[in-house]
Amino acid sequence: MLWSGFLLGFLGSLHCLGMCGPIALMLPISRSNAGLAFVQMMQYHLGRILTYALFGILFGFFGKGLALAGLQQNLSIWLGILFLSYVFFTYLLKLKTPTWHAYNKVMMRLQAHMSRFFKSKKPGATFVMGVLNGFLPCGMVYMALFGSMAMDSLELGMIYMMLFGLGTIPLMSLAAYMGRKPGFFKIRWQRVLPVMIFVFGVYFLLRGLGLGIPYVSPAAQHLQVKAEAACVVPSH
Repeated sequence: MLWSGFLLGFLGSLHCLGMCGPIALMLPISRSNAGLAFVQMMQYHLGRILTYALFGILFGFFGKGLALAGLQQNLSIWLGILFLSYVFFTYLLKLKTPTWHAYNKVMMRLQAHMSRFFKSKKPGATFVMGVLNGFLPCGMVYMALFGSMAMDSLELGMIYMMLFGLGTIPLMSLAAYMGRKPGFFKIRWQRVLPVMIFVFGVYFLLRGLGLGIPYVSPAAQHLQVKAEAACVVPSH
């Protein structure tokens, strides 16, 4: 199950290039010192992953509560429905996601804080930008957070989101190094995205149904035993 976090991050970064790609392009990384540029880029990624990990702990906590209440399978089913609905309404019906005043307000504040570091030469500036970048509203991050909730523990929720962040590194780094070339952001990356979201939706749905398929849809009894085991208090 944890592997899906990395795949969601890697394939989801195709979508993230639209929002975070321009940010990565404007990072104050060295254009003359390759070694320094690498360190600055890793600081940026570390900041994002740290934010994702903190969110993973929070959502893993909620997921643990649901698992102890015996609702883990229902959560997985609803996650599958959520993913499939997103593909249906966004890519098939071409419906636009509505924006709210609160959303725009958060975006403006985050962008204002990030703009202070775009031309900064101070050590750690890219790390701070990465931390702030992790708070930017993003549909793929939301999906990963719901996936971390399905991990039913704080530790696994954190690891899931860290793997998600690691999965975004290759393409986000490529955007920073290659983004100045004409047409880089015009490539139709998002053709793969709906297929990927659909596959994950089917996976979460099958997992929740408990059809007894090893590694894909474990039996309902197995999931129930796992939840009950978390409640057992060792006797002295």
